[in-house]
Amino acid sequence: MGLFDPTPPLMASTPALGPFPSNAPRPAGFFATVAEPAQTPPPAADYYKEGGLETIDILKAKLSTEQFEGFCLGNVYKYLTRAGKKPDNSKSDDFKKAYYYLGLLAGPKE
Repeated sequence: MGLFDPTPPLMASTPALGPFPSNAPRPAGFFATVAEPAQTPPPAADYYKEGGLETIDILKAKLSTEQFEGFCLGNVYKYLTRAGKKPDNSKSDDFKKAYYYLGLLAGPKE
C-alpha cells in the first residue's frame, strides 16, 4: 500500500455510510476554509533563470496543456513522495513545492 493508494485498508471493507446528517454536531473548524493553491513560486536557483527566462515559463509556452499538466502532476507526486527524505530539503520545503505545482494545475485565482 503506497502513499497514493486510492483505497485505504479501513475503507476497503467498510460499507458506505451515506451523507453526513445535516443535524449532526460538527467539530470546530470542520468546514474550515482551505487555503488557495500557491501561485507564487518558491525561490528559484539562478540556473533556472538562465538567459532571463524561467524554465517553468519556457515549458508552459512550449508544451501542450495536457503535457504541462502532466509535468506539474509529476512534480506534485515527486515532492510529496520524497518529502523529508532528501538531505538538503526539509519536509516543509517539499510540501511547499508540491503546493506550488498544485496551484499551477488549479489555474489562476478568479
